[in-house]
Amino acid sequence: GAEMLVIATRRAGGLSGFFLGSVTQQLIRHSGCPVMVVRVE
Repeated sequence: GAEMLVIATRRAGGLSGFFLGSVTQQLIRHSGCPVMVVRVE
């Protein structure tokens, strides 16, 4: 399996912002390894 997940995210508004945020939250909560979230602009 993976040793670490690196996820790039950007702030989005409205429904898409909620959806992307919820996916990131689920990955952080349920991943079996460390997760690094990097915000891109």
